[in-house]
Amino acid sequence: MEMIKKRLTNPIFYVNTLIGIAAIVGGYFGLTGADFTTWSKLFETIQSALGNPYVIGMIVAYVYGVIVNTDTKGFTD
Repeated sequence: MEMIKKRLTNPIFYVNTLIGIAAIVGGYFGLTGADFTTWSKLFETIQSALGNPYVIGMIVAYVYGVIVNTDTKGFTD
């Protein structure tokens, strides 16, 4: 649990997590950075991602993989 607390207080954890989620969403919808030329396109993409159970599942699996410490046995950190 201590490692999770450390991760949650580290700004880089959030930056890396957002980059990973953006990569998942962009990859699923076949988008690149050049496709986001307006705020409406960005919000439309976020809305589409939130309405897609498969994308949500991929994001949950990614976040789980980022949070879990594979150096310890079981579910404890």
